[in-house]
Amino acid sequence: MVIEDELVLAYTGNVRDSDWQRKSYQMLARMNKAGEIKKDQRPMIPAPPRGYTHEFRDPQVFEYQENYWLLIGAQTETLEGKVLAYTGKSLETLHFAGSLNFTDQAMGFMVECPNLVFIDGKPVFLFCPQGLDKKIMNYQNIYPNAYIVADSFDTDSLSLVNPSSLANLDHGFDVYATQAFNAPDGRALAVSWVGLPEIDYPSDSEGWAHCLSLVKELQLKDGQLYQLPVKELIELRQERQSMDGKISQQPLTLAEETTNCYEMHLDFSANSQGKLHLYSDTQQDHSFIIDFDTKNGMISVDRSHVSNPFAQEYGTTRTLTIDKNESLSLQIFVDHSVCEIFVNGGQAVLTARVFPNHEEKNVYLEGISGDFSADFWCLRNMKND
Repeated sequence: MVIEDELVLAYTGNVRDSDWQRKSYQMLARMNKAGEIKKDQRPMIPAPPRGYTHEFRDPQVFEYQENYWLLIGAQTETLEGKVLAYTGKSLETLHFAGSLNFTDQAMGFMVECPNLVFIDGKPVFLFCPQGLDKKIMNYQNIYPNAYIVADSFDTDSLSLVNPSSLANLDHGFDVYATQAFNAPDGRALAVSWVGLPEIDYPSDSEGWAHCLSLVKELQLKDGQLYQLPVKELIELRQERQSMDGKISQQPLTLAEETTNCYEMHLDFSANSQGKLHLYSDTQQDHSFIIDFDTKNGMISVDRSHVSNPFAQEYGTTRTLTIDKNESLSLQIFVDHSVCEIFVNGGQAVLTARVFPNHEEKNVYLEGISGDFSADFWCLRNMKND
């Protein structure tokens, strides 16, 4: 957050002693307008409160009702996941306020990456419960990235008032540790860590540990959370290609010999059934498949046919229910090993890591029925700027 023209950063110091026991404390750093970073020498929170283990990390700081707040993921000594709250008139004088009340259900053995943002005055709480009972919320990934929407934040009782049930933030394979904040212009913005803990990824052997998602704007529409790519991404678009037609069993080439760095918009009629092949070779032997059926209200993503599979023990498909007999809109961003799919104007998002071979850079559409229209943009490569 910005305080007096400085970007103030809160972060966790995680160290091990000679017996390999974890010690965790919370630190502050400041970056000035010249990009110079100065770290405070003393921790703002030197240790977890009594009754909690050193599984104590991922602070979020924000200002609310003339006080500063810090939320942090924690674990009790009885191995229960909690979110703790600290508050004060400055970040240097925070005091422990207690545990945040946002659910009556057990949140597994640890909660990571708590983030509270406000949209039209309503609190939206994002977090990552580890070891969550799947009877509470159904998920397939090793750990989910969940959220709830509440009516208000009661600072006296440390409660999110009238919270919704838990929901998956992303219906794909790899989103975790989403960080959210309220921007100066009022937007609620979020960016996710695309990569899960304790999973081996093909890029590990090259020394790369995951990557970040697009920046997304969070909105509430009729009480439902929508996620949209921020409008600034339009600036990355290059030349546009458009086409339309009917879906047929003969695969139709939508794009070929791409750089696997593009944005694509697709609209399908209400009677559409088909498959979209991304990261595909010319024979469609290897591809990442988006399977859609607007008649029966289903969309799924399938990475069982990719060249470099991983995390197969957690399943190779993810399925999302959509409204039956309604048209379908997909906004798809592909950036080398990351695919982000925004469904029906951000009503749902599915994110996946895919590691194609060099020749797998085509896009094909095939299916049984329906009409479609498509717009395709190559995206400017930001790393060359």
